[in-house]
Formats: sequence, structure tokens, C-alpha cells
Amino acid sequence: MFEAIDIRHIDPKLFVRILLRVQHHHGRPQSYRADAARHVYGTYAKQIYKGTLPPLVHAIVVVETEVDQAGNVRDVRVVRSPSHAPEVTRSVVAMIREASPFPEPRQLGATKFLEVWMVDHSGRFQLHTLTEGQR
Repeated sequence: MFEAIDIRHIDPKLFVRILLRVQHHHGRPQSYRADAARHVYGTYAKQIYKGTLPPLVHAIVVVETEVDQAGNVRDVRVVRSPSHAPEVTRSVVAMIREASPFPEPRQLGATKFLEVWMVDHSGRFQLHTLTEGQR
């Protein structure tokens, strides 16, 4: 039905740029990104892919989420979207909006953070921040 993405064949320079941006986005403390990821995992516990991901994942979506000082989602910007699976992107954006409010970004005030969503054919996912790795 849809082609799988072997993330081992993604342009390495692009993937490194995305990961570096995720890890060092505007110098923001990374603890908030981890808090946000744990919030998503708690909200969608039944949809989390348990264990290591297979080498071929259905879709990878990279999003930048902006939250206000109370953790309310103000904006979701898609940075990278799978052209073969636009429904996955729509689902990820909807899940982020529905998970609002996120934890309060206490000392940061309003903030933005990047996350990489790795989604398999069943719709289960892992976030790069909390991934269990890939086979």
C-alpha cells in the first residue's frame, strides 16, 4: 500500500542536520523536550511502539511545536513530512494539538522544540527523544 522508509538510506547530511537541530535547538534546555515527549507517551500510551523499531519505518515526521508559558500549544510547524503518507503528518499534528496542554515550561516561559516522530504501518510510534533504538 505505502512504501516503507529505510532510514539507513536517508541523506546522512540531512538527517544529521535535523538531529543536531533537535538536540541543540536555539540553546533551549533539553529537559523540556524530554518532559514534552513523556507527556505525549503518557497521553498516547497504547500507540507507543514497544521495543526497538524495525529497520524500515513507514514514515518520519519532524515537527516544531510552540507552547506558551502554561504549556498550551500555540503552533505546530511541520519541518519534514513523508510525501507518500500525508495522512501520517495530519495525524501527528492532530495528536500534538489534542495533547495540549503540555507541561509548563517553567523557567523558559513560552518555548519551541523539535521532535522526530517515527511511525510504523500500524500507526504506533516512537519519538526520537525517547526512542528504544532501531534494529
